[in-house]
Amino acid sequence: MRNLYSLVSLLVSLTLCGQHKGMWTEHLSFNNLVDVAQVGNLIFGATSQGIMIYDKSDGSVERLTKQNGLSDVEIVALAVHEPTNRLVIGYQNGNIDLYRNGRITNISDISRSTLYLGNRRLNHIRVINNNLYVSMAFGIVVVNLSENLVRETYIIGPAGSQLEVFQVDIDPVGGFVYAGTPDGLYRASLQSPLIFFQSWSRVSRFGQAEIPFVTVFKDRPFVLRTDPNASDSVLYLQDSVWVHFDGFVPQNYSELRASNDLLIGAHDFGLRAFNENLGSIYNLTQDNLRRDNFIPNKVIRDKDGERLWIASMQTGLNEISPERYFLTYLPEGPPANNAFSLFHNGEKLYVSTAALSSTATEQFDRSGVYTYSNFSWDQISGDQLNNINDIVAVASHPDNPNHLFFASWGGGLQEFKDGQLINTFNTSNLSEHALTPVSNTSSSNIRVAAMDWDSKGNLWIVTSQNDNPLAVRRADGTWEQFSLGSTVNTTTIVQKMMVTSIDQIWVQTRSSGIVVAQENESGGMDIRHLNQSEGSGELPSNAVNDFDEDRNGAIWIGTGAGVGVIFNPRNIFISGQNYDAVRITFEEDGVVQALLASENVTKVLVDGANKKWFGTSFRGAFYTSSDGREEIFAFNRSTSPLPSNNILDIAVDPESGEVFFATSGGVTSFQGAATEGKDEFEEPFAYPNPVRPDYSGPIFIRNLVTDAQVKITDVYGNLVFETRAEGGQAVWDGRGFHGEPVASGVYQAMMNDREGFQTAVVKILIVR
Repeated sequence: MRNLYSLVSLLVSLTLCGQHKGMWTEHLSFNNLVDVAQVGNLIFGATSQGIMIYDKSDGSVERLTKQNGLSDVEIVALAVHEPTNRLVIGYQNGNIDLYRNGRITNISDISRSTLYLGNRRLNHIRVINNNLYVSMAFGIVVVNLSENLVRETYIIGPAGSQLEVFQVDIDPVGGFVYAGTPDGLYRASLQSPLIFFQSWSRVSRFGQAEIPFVTVFKDRPFVLRTDPNASDSVLYLQDSVWVHFDGFVPQNYSELRASNDLLIGAHDFGLRAFNENLGSIYNLTQDNLRRDNFIPNKVIRDKDGERLWIASMQTGLNEISPERYFLTYLPEGPPANNAFSLFHNGEKLYVSTAALSSTATEQFDRSGVYTYSNFSWDQISGDQLNNINDIVAVASHPDNPNHLFFASWGGGLQEFKDGQLINTFNTSNLSEHALTPVSNTSSSNIRVAAMDWDSKGNLWIVTSQNDNPLAVRRADGTWEQFSLGSTVNTTTIVQKMMVTSIDQIWVQTRSSGIVVAQENESGGMDIRHLNQSEGSGELPSNAVNDFDEDRNGAIWIGTGAGVGVIFNPRNIFISGQNYDAVRITFEEDGVVQALLASENVTKVLVDGANKKWFGTSFRGAFYTSSDGREEIFAFNRSTSPLPSNNILDIAVDPESGEVFFATSGGVTSFQGAATEGKDEFEEPFAYPNPVRPDYSGPIFIRNLVTDAQVKITDVYGNLVFETRAEGGQAVWDGRGFHGEPVASGVYQAMMNDREGFQTAVVKILIVR
């Protein structure tokens, strides 16, 4: 038995991820780029999670991500080492990648160092000759790009204190190196030993004003100074005097850089660029381009001098030609990398984006819902949903996947059918529904937290911070509302709920455990409060984050102190019966361990094979056997393409078994083996089929009865492999019992259910 609690699991997961790397898909948005760079004919646009590569010579667009080469995520900046045509990639944690011709060289000295742990944050990188100047939250690190080694570290604050550095540049003519900091502009003579803090001093002209940008253009240093009470201003050094440059009108600037004989500044509504005589070359704004979404973040001038390349905050990579033609390049992906909750109904994945604050207040997010199906992303926009704010959950009717309901944290409930909004239930029509507004606040909004269907076709809905938080919309369209007792009142924040197979209604509270409700024969509601007390649920913690029901009717509960399981939830409403949660424990090296006992378990999901997925706040995702005692996978940011270890939600495509993870860094997916099983064989098929010589991945056999037995034989009837389906899907790696690849030919997958009453056969052609 492997211990989920131990570091050994991380080593195991590293091996597993290596074996399954090709089974991941990174669903990255390239709408919001953080930087742009050029190497030859290649234009690189970076998001925090990956890089798009546009080839000017043929118009192709490729993606460079952690899955296919990058060593990390959270990209902050790009630079270019011209002598070797290498792209330099700087990550927030100080990690550095060098990219050339499809190959990555990693320089991890800064990220691996045990020094300055509290301030190890990268702000900017600049290549000067063969040195890379890395601006960090603690100072400056110089990396020699000829040897790919850290050469020096400069701690430049007063008395040798750590001082955050935003940017560095060198003025070789004036003989100074400049550093922009939150404490003013610092400089040091190039003739002095830069490693000593005494060599650095603050430029008095700027006092302690924040200097986010510093760049040397045509042998003159330019700096951008921020003022908390006014817009940014740009100054430059002229004959030993710092003077204002009025060409950059007062704005909030996101960029100031010298690029191929232009001085370029980008601001909230456009960009300006000037030549060596400080004459205006470009003045592009949302108005004169007639583009409201023109929000440049970083800008470079093409080496041919004929166009600008713009890393946009909304529209990906933009090209502006001399004729002012505006072109956009954007790889397939979601509109943005924000994700809060996931829902998959077998046809589409729905991503709700309105992440709630720590106090569960509205964020006024009007991005709607992102959708994914058939390898393509789309969006149900806020306009289509009557500009509703903060969609936090989605549900579809059990009999019609195109009949959708959207839960809004503040805007009530939206009903959407066949692409059209057909009903809105909010404070403007309280007489038409039973949803209750937030009590005791100046804003009478309705915070819908979650929804689920019972076995009779009734939609149960839970709202937050009121005395009647539970509502139901009956199958006949009528409404009712219910109290959940004194545990859930006007101050209680609820965010999760589910209806079980026996029509129990489980409602999570943020810090008071769980409330379970069930309609009784007289039409009333029986209610039980589960908490940490023995005899009342004995939960691992009252901070309950999530729960799910497995195929045996047990409820698996994720809390701030690990996982608990209630194996007999029917007992909750039977007097004198025990329904306390049980910890899943196992012994390792003589020590009894509890499942994820020290973790904040944010998500619990039971898949079609009755195996369990667990998401955590800090250690990624875990996949276990059905009893929770054996670890199958452990995925985290270091050992997989997960963009973050903070798992917000997990969903499984019941038809394909693809597992989607919503993280604080966006959405990614893993091709799992388990799908929802069928009661009968429904036209089972194999994919891919035929299996061609260039394919080396798994072969999936789908649409099977639950846990079907699968035997694979050659044309002569010889058994070459056998397995059991994971729910409704079996996986074969195209090899025999001893691990050898099978020869070219036709193979038969013969399936039967557990009792042997139902059978089916699928033929698979393999070409080696």
